[in-house]
Amino acid sequence: MIDERTFTNKDALAQAQDAVSDLVLRAQLMGLSLLGESVRIQQDNSIKTMCTDGRNIRVSAEWLDKNGLRGNVFDTLHEWLHIFYNHVARRGARDPKVWNIACDMVVVRVASEILSRPGDPWPYPKDGVIPADWSVELGAEEIYDRLINDPSAVRQATRNAQSGEHQAGTDFDYDAADERDEDEEQAFYQKFTEELSQAQLICEQSGASVKDRYGDFVTTRLSQVLKGTIPWGKLLRGDLIDAVTQQFATWSPPKRKYYPTLIMPSYRSTRERKLLLAVDVSASVGEDLMKAFIANTMPAAARSKETIVVTFDQVIREVVKTNRPTSILNSVKFLSGAHSYTDVRGVFDLVDEHNPSAVAILTDGYLSYPDRPYHKTLWAIPKDGGRPPWGKTYLMENSW
Repeated sequence: MIDERTFTNKDALAQAQDAVSDLVLRAQLMGLSLLGESVRIQQDNSIKTMCTDGRNIRVSAEWLDKNGLRGNVFDTLHEWLHIFYNHVARRGARDPKVWNIACDMVVVRVASEILSRPGDPWPYPKDGVIPADWSVELGAEEIYDRLINDPSAVRQATRNAQSGEHQAGTDFDYDAADERDEDEEQAFYQKFTEELSQAQLICEQSGASVKDRYGDFVTTRLSQVLKGTIPWGKLLRGDLIDAVTQQFATWSPPKRKYYPTLIMPSYRSTRERKLLLAVDVSASVGEDLMKAFIANTMPAAARSKETIVVTFDQVIREVVKTNRPTSILNSVKFLSGAHSYTDVRGVFDLVDEHNPSAVAILTDGYLSYPDRPYHKTLWAIPKDGGRPPWGKTYLMENSW
């Protein structure tokens, strides 16, 4: 929706409205989504062109006036596609500017294809990223890997945006995205998918399927977005708390808090609450997933009498014991050393030594495992990582 309260310039408001109306005719799925409540278009004269924080589209009144209708249509669709692909949240620990360029190579091509008609191709903008021929059908992650290893490919992609206002790699607002919590993310995702589903239904009722109209690349992503995601962090958090606080009911003695109206059982634990967290410092899990793992293990650590944090690669690097889990990040250095492979067997030697109530391990899954299984182990592994032969595995993703 267009957040009219933010528009102090009436001409800019009319131009934003014209762009969305035109998109409804040219790209019904995207245009109808922009008429919903989840994605907001806002005037923001602190920027020079258009940008997104992954949830909102921010526009400069001066840019809207200078850009003209066709330019505004393309740029609005461009920013919506960044939201559709959740590019801001998917960055992880990647270089922000190169990641933005990789994402632009995706959405510039897709936007041009969506707006083109038979015999009337929609050209790429003259002042933006130019998608390379090799990038066709690649996702942003694959394009980024090639760009980061080939600076000449970055220069080639951005040769039209050397000094103009619409410089390549500058239309993501990461600071605003970092301020949002998990509940806000989930609320947006739920609303966005509801509106996308409604827009898809209207499109298909009009005659042409989404696949016929927008092609496999958009259709595949639409299916991914609408199928939902598994909240691995909440599942890990809940299972870990349950494992640490596992208790049994007993009537010896009973709980007399509500006596004589009601007599309740009391609860006891079979062993001391102790948590062991292990982090594979050789794994390429990324800073964001590392923070998510720590955040979702802290509630269980807070319920434990003692928390043991272990870092490892080929050998055990650190062992830190604490009864103040909030100090873990200050106590552990998470440093790796020279190694030729990653061995988790030393971690399970510590499990045998300390007999913790629960064990959670952050790793990429490519490990040397002990000969005997430890079935109660909880593994947090990136979705493209290896699969442990036993225990319970949570596949981690930065975003939907």
